[in-house]
Amino acid sequence: MTPPAEASPPPFRVPSLIKRNITLFALSQSFTGAGMQFTYAFGPLMVIALTGSASLAGLAVGVIGLSRFFIAYPVGQIADRFGRKPAILLGLVLGLVGALVVGLSMSFQSFAIFIVGLTIFGMGMNGAQQLRVAATDMFLPHHRAQALGYIAMGSLAGLAIAPLVVTFAEKASHRFGQDPLALPWFMLPVLIVMGMVLIAFVRPDPKAIGMTLERYYPGYRAPPPLPDDHPKFSASRLLRNARLRLAIVANNGSNNVSIITVATNHFATLGILRSFISMRSVRVPMLPGQPARSPPLFPASFAGASNKT
Repeated sequence: MTPPAEASPPPFRVPSLIKRNITLFALSQSFTGAGMQFTYAFGPLMVIALTGSASLAGLAVGVIGLSRFFIAYPVGQIADRFGRKPAILLGLVLGLVGALVVGLSMSFQSFAIFIVGLTIFGMGMNGAQQLRVAATDMFLPHHRAQALGYIAMGSLAGLAIAPLVVTFAEKASHRFGQDPLALPWFMLPVLIVMGMVLIAFVRPDPKAIGMTLERYYPGYRAPPPLPDDHPKFSASRLLRNARLRLAIVANNGSNNVSIITVATNHFATLGILRSFISMRSVRVPMLPGQPARSPPLFPASFAGASNKT
């Protein structure tokens, strides 16, 4: 006799509340994520304009990577203790302040102010990446990659917003007599505030949703709670795990490769972007042996599409 077939699990459906929250997160990411493009596009150019040295062009991207080290553990503690939204909003506030300081560095022609502002900005934007943790909190464990996919869609929208901001800033800088490298940073807080407003509408806090997933997904059974004698989390115990140490080293290696790739790409496009900087009074040195050339429109250069030799 053939045994009866087991009942298949009910199809996965995202509750309407979760759809609403993930949409708000994706829209927020589209606004706030645009700011990171400024770092990669403007950072090397601002370093050269402030120092006159092309050899330091990759420093801006390195500062962003270093700022992640300063903020990662503290913002993670805040997210675990007070919730995901406070951690995300704190990061966005730091990013807003940092963007203004970076813009002021060009007004004061101060490389020190630039480094301080970029560090604060990087800490804020990296801290705001708790948004990804918040997104996965609201999904079942075997569907969390889907949540990250929604956030990635918001990041792609940010790639489209950034060139629009830069194009407007380039035109407005002539009208208002502002530095064309500084004005985009002064405009960035508007996008960050829009992202903060969207985050404020996320309810309840994703941490609370993640701790009670069975309320939102009928049929889901939460894993049993940890026993009382289970050791608490500590960084030292984390580093004793050989697999985690290997993952940390691999992640650092991949980040360094990304930094080198971005820095060399901006060296390659330096000749194309030189005309944009020439609108300022600061002369930007060319790379040795690199001939001058007629540049295309700046938005295409900003997108990294024009890097032919």
